[in-house]
Amino acid sequence: MAPKQPPATPSPSAQATADARRRILDAAFDLFHGQGVEGTGLEQILERSGTGKSQLYHYFGSKDGLVLAVVLDFEQRLLRGELPGAGGVHSLDDVARWFDAFVGFQRATGAVRHCPMATIAADLDPGDEETRATIVRIFDRARAPLRDYFAACAAGGRLAPGADADDLADFCIVVMQGGLLVSRVRRDPEAFARAAAQALAHVRALVRERD
Repeated sequence: MAPKQPPATPSPSAQATADARRRILDAAFDLFHGQGVEGTGLEQILERSGTGKSQLYHYFGSKDGLVLAVVLDFEQRLLRGELPGAGGVHSLDDVARWFDAFVGFQRATGAVRHCPMATIAADLDPGDEETRATIVRIFDRARAPLRDYFAACAAGGRLAPGADADDLADFCIVVMQGGLLVSRVRRDPEAFARAAAQALAHVRALVRERD
């Protein structure tokens, strides 16, 4: 058997290209999250990333292309489990931890922002169907662990009659999204914390844990 070859080392030019693209994505994400797409100019992104306009247009084509790339990059971070609320949901304690992750984020950051995808979606052109559909897919990925847990409870006879797994997952997502937004507007996450506690109490009333 031939010996395994070591992984190729990227050339300096390829590494520089990847680094510049990464810096643009990171700068754009932070600015879009903090002040929205419409409130962010390309010059701000270039200054923050230390790159040039020709690089931005080479990698992304346009501001709209950059917005889509930021959203797709966020989706990959979600899939890698790098974001608040990431991970499986297999118990009511996991549901509690899911809510706590978002409340904790607002407490830790002073509640100056809310969901980055909701912030970007609010500024989307009505005709930008590709980016809108990608954000919908991200929301669906975020709700999937909740929906799968509630569906497993239903299949095991541990969900109250009349309760629906999809409806419960949507309920949790809407409480989370609304809580993030209200926290930002008030600059105070405590109403979100109280709402999350009420939502969790409602879920606990509908779900019976394994004996």
